[in-house]
Amino acid sequence: MRPAPPAVKKPRSSAVGLLIKQWRERRRLSQLSLAVDAEISTRHLSFIETGRSQPSREMVLLLARALDVPPRGRNDLLAAAGYAPVYRETALDAPQMSEVRRALDFTLRQQEPFPGLVVDGHWNLLMSNQGAQRLMARFVSPEDLAAVGGRPNAMRLFYHPRGMRPYIVNWEATAAALIQWLHRDLARGVGDDETRRLLEELLSYPDVPQKWRSLDLDVTRCRSWPSRCARTTST
Repeated sequence: MRPAPPAVKKPRSSAVGLLIKQWRERRRLSQLSLAVDAEISTRHLSFIETGRSQPSREMVLLLARALDVPPRGRNDLLAAAGYAPVYRETALDAPQMSEVRRALDFTLRQQEPFPGLVVDGHWNLLMSNQGAQRLMARFVSPEDLAAVGGRPNAMRLFYHPRGMRPYIVNWEATAAALIQWLHRDLARGVGDDETRRLLEELLSYPDVPQKWRSLDLDVTRCRSWPSRCARTTST
């Protein structure tokens, strides 16, 4: 009776290895291309992705730079590898951000009488100038704002039927371009679960075209906030 052959041990899956592989595939890079960019061997990269090798903190950051991973994603990679995050996210209203708030306030005042907004990475409204406040007050009543609901959000106010949408003459053309910001953020890994929830909410509004549900690289991007792209009706 022949002895059974020894079982082949499969390498344990690695959380950081899987994340690195996902980022590489998202960037449409082969292992060879990424290895060349990071100046490491394809064998080493393969071992990292499959969990056969535990990357050092420096190696995680090196691969993150080669993959152009945004700061939040780099923190996720470091945490998956067992290292402390290096990028800090500080709220705008924090005491240490007073100089930043002062600079933003100056910029908003220079924008007068035209509308000016400060939004975060999820399009939540953080600051606005008097021009923006006058524009909103002219078209959107307090009752309408209550109907929009949720935290004040520039995208939500633009897409919601009780927001600015009824007063924008070229709403569909502008909205088609703006929604691609969210699709692109998710495709590039900049977006997160909150970005995805916002996108799903906007797509659930009435009369939103089905074709807006997917990334469309051919759609012309509106590079400025809607006040530069949209035309409002007069009241």
